[in-house]
Amino acid sequence: MVKLHKKAVSACLAAVIAASSIAAAAAVNSADISSQAAAETVGKYATNPNGTGKRATITIDGSFSDWSDDMLVAQGAAWDVANRYKGAHENCVLDDYALYAAWDDNNLYVGWQMVNITDTFWREGDGPLSDGGRVLDVPLALALSVDPNSPTISCKNTSGGSIWGQRMGYSFETHADMLLLMSGKVGLGNPSLFKAADAEGNTTYDEPYCLGFKNNGIEYAMAEGFMPNELWMLNGVSTTPEEEIYGGTGEYVDALTFVSEDGKTHNTKYDSFYEIKIPFKALGIDASYLEKNGIGVMQVATRGESGIDCIPHDPSMLDNATGSYGADPSTSHEKDDDDVITVPFARVGGGSVIDPTDPTDPANLLGDVTLDGKVELLDAIQIQKKLITGTTFTGDALKCADVDKNGKVQLRDAIIIQRYSLGLLTNNIYGVGQAI
Repeated sequence: MVKLHKKAVSACLAAVIAASSIAAAAAVNSADISSQAAAETVGKYATNPNGTGKRATITIDGSFSDWSDDMLVAQGAAWDVANRYKGAHENCVLDDYALYAAWDDNNLYVGWQMVNITDTFWREGDGPLSDGGRVLDVPLALALSVDPNSPTISCKNTSGGSIWGQRMGYSFETHADMLLLMSGKVGLGNPSLFKAADAEGNTTYDEPYCLGFKNNGIEYAMAEGFMPNELWMLNGVSTTPEEEIYGGTGEYVDALTFVSEDGKTHNTKYDSFYEIKIPFKALGIDASYLEKNGIGVMQVATRGESGIDCIPHDPSMLDNATGSYGADPSTSHEKDDDDVITVPFARVGGGSVIDPTDPTDPANLLGDVTLDGKVELLDAIQIQKKLITGTTFTGDALKCADVDKNGKVQLRDAIIIQRYSLGLLTNNIYGVGQAI
C-alpha cells in the first residue's frame, strides 16, 4: 500500500493544483485524503485525542492500576492486523490497541494495550489462543523522537547489519532518534535503548549509543488484562484493508459486550498491557524539556522480521496483508515485508501555545508558507510547486512549511496543510495555524 498511498496522494494533490478556486479544491475526495495520507485519524484511530499525556508517577509492577484515560495519546482498533486477512490460525497475535504516556520529575512512562480477541471465534488452546493466547518472545519496539535535530535512526548498525533479530524490516520516514527494543516476554534477552552513532542514523552495541535497561534504570512489565472501557474490534467477513479500514466499510463492535453467533464472548485474560519507565537521564533530557518541547512516541510490534502493527497506526502495517510469508505461504507477507513508517508519532508533553491573534506577537503561523497571515490551500499548492521544480524554501517560509517538524519539507507537509484548510484535520497535533 505504500505505492498506492503515493499514487493516491499525488492524484489528490494534482487535483488541488489544477483547481482554479477554493470551491473547486474543496471537492477533493476527503475519504482518499484521510485514508491514505493520515491513517491515524480514520475510523476508530486517533492521535492525541485526550491531550499529550499527564504528569504522574507510575509504579512498574505489572498492573495498570496507575494508568488512566486522560493519559491516552493514541487510539487504535482490534483485529485490524494482517492475521485478519491471512493467517488467522497463527499464534502470538500482535494487535496494538492504545498508547498512554505520563511523566514526573525524573522519568518518562509509556504504556500500551495489546489485545487478542480471537477467542470470539476460536476455541481455547487452538491457533492464536495457544500458549495461553499470550505475546511470545518476539521483539517489541518503542520509538521516540526526542531531538528533531538529530539523525533519524536507521534500524541498522554501523556495519550495515540489523540491530535486532534476523532483520528489522521497518524504517522511519517520520523522525525517530531513539529505539527501545525488548522481548514480548518480560525478563528475556538483553533489552536496550539505541541511539544513532553516525550521521546516517546507524547505531552500535557500545555505550552511549546502546544503553542496557538494567544498568540505566529502565524498567518494563506486563499485566494480563484490559484497561480501557471499550474494546472496538473489526467484525464480520473480511474484505481488504483498503476497503474495510481505510475505505470506512468495516463494522466495529465492542468486544467487551459482543456475543458471536456461536455464543462466544471475549475474555480479557488474553489481553496484555505493557508499561515502561525510562529515566530522563537515559534520554539526555529533563522534565522541563519534555514539558516545553514535547517528544514523539510510537510503539511497534514485530515477529522479528518486519512490523506487524503499531500505535499510532501506520498503513505500512497492512500494505502486504494478503501476500504470502516466505517461510509459510499460509500466513501473511506482513511478517517479512519492508515497511516505511510515515504517520506522525503521538505527542507527549509540549509547550504552551501562543495566541496567534496577539498583536504584540510578530510570529508567523505554522503552515502559512506564503507568509500572508492565513493557512489555506494556496500554501499546500506552494509546497507542491517547490517539490516539482526542485527549488527550496528559505527563512521564515521554510519554518512555516515544515509542519511535521522533521527537518524536511515533503509531500506530507502539503497534505497536512491541505487537510487543515479543508477542515479535515481532526487531530491537529503539530499546531498548524498557531504562531511559531
